[in-house]
Amino acid sequence: MDVLKIVKNFDVIIWDFDGTLVELEVNWDNLKKELLNVATKVGYTEKDNTLNRILYFLIDKGFKDKAFTLLRRYENNALYKVNQKIIKVIKKTPDKKHIIISDNLKKTIIKILNQLNITPFFDLIIAKEDVTNFKPHPEGLRKILQLYSNHKILYIGDSWKDKEIAHECKVKFLEVERME
Repeated sequence: MDVLKIVKNFDVIIWDFDGTLVELEVNWDNLKKELLNVATKVGYTEKDNTLNRILYFLIDKGFKDKAFTLLRRYENNALYKVNQKIIKVIKKTPDKKHIIISDNLKKTIIKILNQLNITPFFDLIIAKEDVTNFKPHPEGLRKILQLYSNHKILYIGDSWKDKEIAHECKVKFLEVERME
């Protein structure tokens, strides 16, 4: 699939971050265990222990800072692999409005964009701390659509969450294979 050829037909390109631009090597299982430990101490009893469910619980109980501090520590210490094909597409299309929508923290995203020398290509970043509802909720994409309503928009991502958000908001979606 020629991503560059497809991208050229749109004005605004919305990129997922982890799994699309880069592959963060975060130990999500250990992070979830640490968050679950904190949540259990303040009354969490759910059996469905997804990362976002635990985060929502902690935020609701007033422990957002603690939860995001743990998340920041794990993301900040993570190594990552770069999807060079995608980075080349971004560099070859400086005339496009490039936007990131991500369940990662903004500090992590900006740090990596700076390391890759591609920060100037991005007009906007919607990160985990910019929304109340995390993916697969479409809140982040709706914020973008309010700003760019009169543009041809393409959302590029690697996960079912990305696809679901795009579909719900009636935005063209291009699925890329998750980096391994």
